[in-house]
Amino acid sequence: MDSKRLATFALAGLLLTFSAIVNAAGAAQTPLAPRAPTQEHQVYLPLIAKSYPPPPPVYHLYADPADLDDLARHPYSDETIPATFIHERSWDVDVRYRGDTSRLMPKKCWKVFFPGSDLFQSQEE
Repeated sequence: MDSKRLATFALAGLLLTFSAIVNAAGAAQTPLAPRAPTQEHQVYLPLIAKSYPPPPPVYHLYADPADLDDLARHPYSDETIPATFIHERSWDVDVRYRGDTSRLMPKKCWKVFFPGSDLFQSQEE
């Protein structure tokens, strides 16, 4: 959880605790007058920090527009085109459309081939 969200939850918890202490002590005459809390009026609210899954990684794939046009003209070809794959660093890769049935769909899946000795997360493809 990021520190800004954690600080917001902590502040909200403190305000709720302060409000509960003031209300429990019968401070209706002085609505915002802070009082020293006594043991019998203390309220503790647990801070529950939910762990959300991290956002998916972002990969960038750059290729020459002329090569992409050639690939679009021959979607069922298994020929690859040169491209640059970027995620925290860059790789010179070869790419082609992936799959047999989705190559004419508007949104394409890519098969990315990494060079033999310079792999991405120990993967060749």
